[in-house]
Amino acid sequence: MGGTCCWVVGPSAQTKGFLMSEETKEHKQGKPWKLEAVCDTYDEAFHLVQKITEMSARSENKKLETKIKRKANDKFVVKVRVKKDERKTESGA
Repeated sequence: MGGTCCWVVGPSAQTKGFLMSEETKEHKQGKPWKLEAVCDTYDEAFHLVQKITEMSARSENKKLETKIKRKANDKFVVKVRVKKDERKTESGA
C-alpha cells in the first residue's frame, strides 16, 4: 500500500439557470453541497476535512461546512458548502 489515492474534483458541472416550478422555489432547503474530493479511505477524507476546516477558520470571508459520505464502491466523498449564516451576509453584500 504505497501512496494515497485521494483526488480533488474541479467545479461541479451542475446546470444552472434551468426553469424551476413554483413548488421548488417554496421549498426551504439549504444550499447544495459541492463535491470537493473522492478518497479511498475514511482516514484520507477525514484529514482533508480537517485541512478544509482549518483554512475555513482562518478565513474572514467564508466559513464552510464539510461532510464525508461513503459511496457504494467503498470510496469516501468529501463535500463542502458555505455555512448558512455566511450565505446571508454574502447575498446582502
